Amino acid sequence: MRKLATLFVVSMAFLAASYWISQARNNPEVTLRPALTERYIVVFRDNVRDPLSAANDIARAHGLKLGHVYRWALKGFAATIPPGRLNAIENDPRVKYIAPDQIDRAFAQTLPTGINRSDADLNPSANVDVDIAIIDTGIFEHPDLNIAGGINFSSANRDKWNDGNGHGTHVAGTAAALDNGIGVVGVAPGARLWAVRVLKNNGMGFRSDIIKGIDWVTQNAATIEVVNMSLGGVGSDDGNCGQSNNDPEHEAICNSVAAGVVYVVSAGNDEADAKNSVPAAYSEVITVSALADFDGIPGGTGSATCRTDEDDSLAKFSNYGAGVDLMAPGVCIESTWNDGGTRTISGTSMASPHVAGAAALYIAANARATDADGVAAIRDALVNAGIHQTDPSCGLSTFDDTDGYAERLLFANAVALGGTGVCGGGTVPDPDDTTPPVISNEAATNITGSSATITWTTDEPANSTVDYGPDDNYGSIASGLTLVTSHSITLTGLAATTTYHYKVTSKDGAGNLASSSDDFQFTTTAAALTAETMHVSDISYATKGGRNKRLLITIEVEDNLNDLLNGAAVSITLTHESGSSWIGSGNTGDNGTVTFSLRGAPSGCYTTAIDNVTHPDLSYVSGENTPSPDPGTCI
Repeated sequence: MRKLATLFVVSMAFLAASYWISQARNNPEVTLRPALTERYIVVFRDNVRDPLSAANDIARAHGLKLGHVYRWALKGFAATIPPGRLNAIENDPRVKYIAPDQIDRAFAQTLPTGINRSDADLNPSANVDVDIAIIDTGIFEHPDLNIAGGINFSSANRDKWNDGNGHGTHVAGTAAALDNGIGVVGVAPGARLWAVRVLKNNGMGFRSDIIKGIDWVTQNAATIEVVNMSLGGVGSDDGNCGQSNNDPEHEAICNSVAAGVVYVVSAGNDEADAKNSVPAAYSEVITVSALADFDGIPGGTGSATCRTDEDDSLAKFSNYGAGVDLMAPGVCIESTWNDGGTRTISGTSMASPHVAGAAALYIAANARATDADGVAAIRDALVNAGIHQTDPSCGLSTFDDTDGYAERLLFANAVALGGTGVCGGGTVPDPDDTTPPVISNEAATNITGSSATITWTTDEPANSTVDYGPDDNYGSIASGLTLVTSHSITLTGLAATTTYHYKVTSKDGAGNLASSSDDFQFTTTAAALTAETMHVSDISYATKGGRNKRLLITIEVEDNLNDLLNGAAVSITLTHESGSSWIGSGNTGDNGTVTFSLRGAPSGCYTTAIDNVTHPDLSYVSGENTPSPDPGTCI
């Protein structure tokens, strides 16, 4: 298998659209067009001692335009690589893998109650002796900020790290604006700020530049304790620091965390699960969702100002999910701006620096981390000090069950004082409580051919989880822990006449999984089933013509009832063994297939990757029958 796992991926939909040269509509044959030559990130093996010399050597040998060289958080380099050279470079014994560069963007939505709501104004430190790096659009030399220095990786002039957008300056003010009687005040007032500019004036930048920012922070890990990254793009956590899915950003952050640097990142503004956005999805960072709070106090009585969100609720735009660690104010947040004044904007970008400042408060009151375990301990301290959403005095006016996961609210004063998340006389359950909850009245109701409702009761007011599957090996069969508070969940997509097993587990109010559980089962009836998902069931190859032959790639799509599917939009990338690639998209016909045609196909071996399959009524399940990329063919 090639080490270059996925070609020409971009993290923004509108940029990705430019890659598709032509799109067929109900056309049985679609001509493939060459993909664009793009930028890449080359990652060296761990035994490469001098990444700079190795990068220069490879650049000279292959005529590359060399970009950043990574030496501390990662060993490797960024470069523009012609397609014809990819194969030779990835076969260099010094190279571990090559990943495509991508475009990431700042997580801000529109143009400070947050400090008051998180009680950061009650912390005893007026000048926090901690260094915070802001990896963003730069920082404007604002009179309300204590800027220690900076660097620019978004352009050739590394000395000009000043902010041409405003986003980075706003983030910096929320984290650490001075308590000096002017402008605003930050969560960790006066903390030393380092401007690490990786995004351009339009708020976007290449992932290779972002990785270089992480590399620079790691080089200076003896000085910098906390990093805020209010930015991101498409990606996921492989659970192996990027080693399994060839993710250089994940590998770089893991190495930087191992040096004792705390990374706080925004969850993203796509109203979706943060597991599909990086760095938010990485388990080594502290991921922050956005709270809508208009008056700086709990109770849900604040009137909306710059947005129409409901007071004391998860912001409408905020990403969510089990990977989110904390919620912090992120709607209508006033902070420093790159004109020397202040501005009010919204986004998970505004929530994240509240937590970055709180991490600085914790470090100032205790000690910095020196390794990954120390970083994890700081994250746990912030989460344990957080306010439970159901806290009667300081929680949300309405418990957020958007995703069935209730991240705690940041409580910066408790962080600074080393306490737990209790404010205004409210109480939260003891985080060390191990008393098992009592589960009873489990039942499976409303059983149809493909769904059933599971209900139960528990004496715990917070979350419960449900694992289910056709046998009792829940860990491999379950769709994942499903956290709910209504103690009722409807499961769909079940197979008819199949016996299922269910395990209900309750969690205590502090968010800790309790030990009590029960099993029960039922058999679905053979009611009529309807299609809910689809998958690629076959990829086949054929050739036409003689010397100037055409290669035909036929994709077959079925639904979950194994019926051939008409009207499914299929996008593919066809890759030649030389590294050249072609892309195309088209719709399946009545026979459930769409055929792509590459004219004048050169001899050699090809593989086909299914980039996406869409349908108005069905969701796509990748890799169900056909691997992607498939084993391919040789002509």
